Amino acid sequence: FSSRRRHTRYGTVTGVQTCALPILYQGPQLRTFAFNFKMSARNSDESKQIQNICKLFKIASLPRAEGSGQKNLIGVPRIVQFTFKSVQNNNGKLTSIDNPWIPKFKPCAIGSVNVNYTPNGVWSTFEDGSPVAVNLTIQLQELKIIFDSEISGGTFKDTGNNTDINITGGY
Repeated sequence: FSSRRRHTRYGTVTGVQTCALPILYQGPQLRTFAFNFKMSARNSDESKQIQNICKLFKIASLPRAEGSGQKNLIGVPRIVQFTFKSVQNNNGKLTSIDNPWIPKFKPCAIGSVNVNYTPNGVWSTFEDGSPVAVNLTIQLQELKIIFDSEISGGTFKDTGNNTDINITGGY
């Protein structure tokens, strides 16, 4: 560590120079997300639909057996694309649009899927044994790095150059 004085167009700055910057920034990271969905069934038919949703995500998170004949190769798990939708009413016609309040995601791999069959802390079933409610937790990891030019959000001030930076994009 060394103390140094630096002259800038805004005045004199005295500070401590450190060699910690390479330690603080290790490079860009892939984003990870955890989504929790509490699903409650009104009857055993809905409980079976919830079971199928949970099974679909579990299957999508697992590697595939590939290869001709003996299937002796391991394939990568499926890639998923998550989007959150809103309904928009255009003169009586309902259309689905991307929700502008939720960030967009690049293609993701499912890291893990967990199903809690007692989300209320109590085991409760219908007459056929199907659970009344489950909590589905899905861990996702994006497969591509997000760059600053891809973020939307308006304008911010770059104090180093004293200029406005306009941001367009959607991640």
